[in-house]
Amino acid sequence: MDKNQFRLNFLLIISILVLMVMLTIDKSFFGLNISAWSLKTTTYISALLAFFVALIFYLQRVEENRIRSEFITIVTHKFRTPLTGIKWAIETLQKDITFQQKEDLLKQIEIADSKLIEIVNILVGFSKSDEKMSEYAYEAVAIREIIDSVLIKHSELIRQKKILFSISNESDLPLIIIDKVKITFVVNTLIDNAIRYTPVGGTVGISIYRNKDVIVLKITDSGVGLKKSDRRHLFKSFFRGKDAKEMDTEGMGVSLYVSSTIVDRHNGKISAYSKGVNKGSIFTLEIPMGK
Repeated sequence: MDKNQFRLNFLLIISILVLMVMLTIDKSFFGLNISAWSLKTTTYISALLAFFVALIFYLQRVEENRIRSEFITIVTHKFRTPLTGIKWAIETLQKDITFQQKEDLLKQIEIADSKLIEIVNILVGFSKSDEKMSEYAYEAVAIREIIDSVLIKHSELIRQKKILFSISNESDLPLIIIDKVKITFVVNTLIDNAIRYTPVGGTVGISIYRNKDVIVLKITDSGVGLKKSDRRHLFKSFFRGKDAKEMDTEGMGVSLYVSSTIVDRHNGKISAYSKGVNKGSIFTLEIPMGK
């Protein structure tokens, strides 16, 4: 359950409890004439309100169990794929094969190992997404420096997909006070999604500019786009749109949730916009220059 839903449920429960108190309290307490409310009627209404409170808690528990089960299924699948590849490669290496075949298998093991490390890093980020602000390590960083380091990681995929990539930024952009590691995770998530969900021969553009005391990073792509109904759930844990699942089966649906949490801790804002399916997306990251 996301934070907004929790707040709404919490307020609902408080409201119900207040109503229960008001209905059961002695009518003379407020000097009101509510004789129309008989003891029997009050009891029925209080019981009904109590039922709704219990129902809310029950539904929340059901949702928590569903998320926990889905989490275990996703993680099991994500770990099984690279581990199976490593096991198969090791078994093949024990056979009489050529030197080139051994080189190829070792490369596959390296790729699978990198995938495992990536999965672990995502899960660590997910489990630590509710850390206290004091546990963030802030420093003055140039946002372009982060973007350039992320693009190096994705240069090969950009080349393979023949994506027309562009980047522009205002000159003399000021440094921002951020946790470099965590914001790098956010930027990597946004750029990786833009590239991953853009078809071969598509376009991805990045623009960086200053808006008063905020540095804005805008990533535009010509990819699968977003349904209006999906945009409401995009930054919730484990959520992935149907089109995204079909285009990339390896996603875990937690990176945007973790990114949203990190940006919140920086007093920033992350948002998404799309005109619809197959009409591309625009992800905007806004970070205040000061902590």
